[in-house]
Amino acid sequence: MLPALGAAGTTGETTEEFDLRPTWEALAQDPGFLGLKPEPERAAVVAFYTQADPVPPAAVPLPAGWTLETVGSAAWSPASLSFPETGVQDLHESGGDGLPPTPEMAEGLGPGTKLLISVPEEPGIVALCTANFLWQDKDGRLYLGTAGHCLLPKGKVATHGYRADYDASKVRVRACYTLCAMGGESGFIVQGYLVDLGPVAYARQTGPGGDLGNDFGIVRIPTSLHSAARAQVPVWGGPHGMGYFPGDLLDLDREVLHYGNGKGWGETPASRARVGFAVIAMGINWQAAMLASAGDSGSPVLSGKVDTDGDVLRGEDALGILTHALEPAGGLGGGTTIQQARGMAREAGITLTLVEAS
Repeated sequence: MLPALGAAGTTGETTEEFDLRPTWEALAQDPGFLGLKPEPERAAVVAFYTQADPVPPAAVPLPAGWTLETVGSAAWSPASLSFPETGVQDLHESGGDGLPPTPEMAEGLGPGTKLLISVPEEPGIVALCTANFLWQDKDGRLYLGTAGHCLLPKGKVATHGYRADYDASKVRVRACYTLCAMGGESGFIVQGYLVDLGPVAYARQTGPGGDLGNDFGIVRIPTSLHSAARAQVPVWGGPHGMGYFPGDLLDLDREVLHYGNGKGWGETPASRARVGFAVIAMGINWQAAMLASAGDSGSPVLSGKVDTDGDVLRGEDALGILTHALEPAGGLGGGTTIQQARGMAREAGITLTLVEAS
């Protein structure tokens, strides 16, 4: 069982404090090491590897009572660090030492979740996209957002509203629920554990102003999977509100934080969290200098803020969703602003509220 809504990335109250940084630093010397992730309900920290038959370093300093055990033998394999009592330190908190947040998989259903989408009109084709944020309607139903073009076949415009021309009831959306080690092109080989989401509630991939800024969709999360819902963006944290672009904006100093499963850029958890800068916004759409590629479509973009220790960027407001790589080498991304996305869902009679991280 994964943490309840909004609790991902936290460990709750701890019964004892453990200094795991020496362990973290020793494991980080291994070439296959990707990071540590707290798992509150199992009172464990998991170190993920990408090597075949990974062998952790021989001498790893462990706190008293902790054990290190390698599990499985595959293209990727986890090693479990566990302690028999409840509570571990949250390693995503900054220690004021200049160490960045540790790489993290998008466990559960929330921002950064890898989506595999099959559209009946395109048999044999499975699209790999990324979920942006967790949304809720006025009746308490939960949704995952993504790019509208991920949920529609080529040539179709929308499920609702202006020039609506598509019934998405037979579109199949599967989400990688856990052990989602591989993204991008590799994600089709090692998929982790998949769960089927509910129906597509809304999708649009173009509008009167073109595609950029008119690309958004939502998929229902079945009630049976609500306990797996997660509001927090992996690695960065947030969102803690919705960003607002007052008309045209050029902010060369603004840093944007992103988490996606893009081809090349997001093949492993170590590269999925990325930083961009220099935001240009024009009401319904935004653009920024950032690494983006196929597979990142639909992913979350937040404003970044240096924490009080002055050494680690943290996620703040939700700014928008990434839908397009605007430069062939992937150095410029753009998409729909968060306010525009929320407004678009009203075409389907759905009033969305962004679920914020606790």
